[in-house]
Amino acid sequence: LSLLEVARPGLQLTNRFRWWAIPSDTVRAVTDQPGLLKRVVYRPASVTIMRQRLMQMPADQSGLARDLGRQRIDANDDRIRELPALDQARVLELGYEYTAYEAATGGDKAANAISHMRSLLLARSRLEVPPQKPEVPVPSVRPDEGHKTSRISIGAGSRDGRRFEEIHLRPTYHDLLDHDAGYTRGAQIQFFDMRWRHYQDNDGLRLEEFKPLDIVSLSPRSDFFNPVSWKINVGWARKRFSRDEEPLVFRLNGGPGLAYGAPGLFDGNAVYYGFIEAALDVGKRFEQGYALGAGPAIGLLTNVSDRWAVNLQARSLRYGLGDDHWSRELALEQRYALTRQSALRMQLSRKQEFHEYWNSGDISLHFYF
Repeated sequence: LSLLEVARPGLQLTNRFRWWAIPSDTVRAVTDQPGLLKRVVYRPASVTIMRQRLMQMPADQSGLARDLGRQRIDANDDRIRELPALDQARVLELGYEYTAYEAATGGDKAANAISHMRSLLLARSRLEVPPQKPEVPVPSVRPDEGHKTSRISIGAGSRDGRRFEEIHLRPTYHDLLDHDAGYTRGAQIQFFDMRWRHYQDNDGLRLEEFKPLDIVSLSPRSDFFNPVSWKINVGWARKRFSRDEEPLVFRLNGGPGLAYGAPGLFDGNAVYYGFIEAALDVGKRFEQGYALGAGPAIGLLTNVSDRWAVNLQARSLRYGLGDDHWSRELALEQRYALTRQSALRMQLSRKQEFHEYWNSGDISLHFYF
């Protein structure tokens, strides 16, 4: 949770849920009178501080700090002692923080962490230089200043030559392509996401998709941090058995994955990722009542600019149990933020279900409230 804390005894206000794989930064609103805010203080999390240290440290020194944190070397290593005092202090401080992080996250040497951390503190105390804790830039947008969490969209498009209009309602909270100012990048949490469509060659409005739960966690890995990305979604979606037969089926989908930053792409604002997904589809139209499959999914998520974001993804699922078939998709999604509370989206895709192939494209206007 990211908390907007009001300094009144016994009172804490939670401004919105946040998805974190590691301890989060916090924002404290301080007041000296009931009901009035005097100032807002940003408090970076320990991992945020470590990442800031890494940005300011050459690769050879960060490698020493990593080895300290993983207890591969000790504070008396000759490579550390040969460094200037200020650099020694930076390496020892980061090594100490990383040791604490490894112990807290269940590293295999957690049992020896206390004595190792003590030796790092003793070595650091012998250096007569001031603390080397870096200044962490305050985010330009606070968590309470990001887009609002409910969203409604209206759009139009064409699928397999059939034109349609669409209404999309998401009661809460945030997806991968929403503007990430004030949010955790790469984190998606959506509840009760619903889409309705009206095809111009058909009467009435039909429910296209309903997902009570849809979570994606993209956590980029590095030499220091090795989180596992994952996803899960559950709900009902249209399954195309033939051009004229698309019933709603119950679907459970998810799996583990890995994500990595791409420092040389779009000024370091890109993340590429991959998942091994499993999917269970259940419905009366299946000959055996279900289809169970698995397969890979890959993608690239990037901010081309502050307003423009792109998600390119491909997936291929082989349903080998139940109704035997393939399901494949190649999709390009783009978002352009008009204001903090509105955005324009475009999607192009090529899909396959059973022996059916089709192309689709749509454009929609999103409003946050």
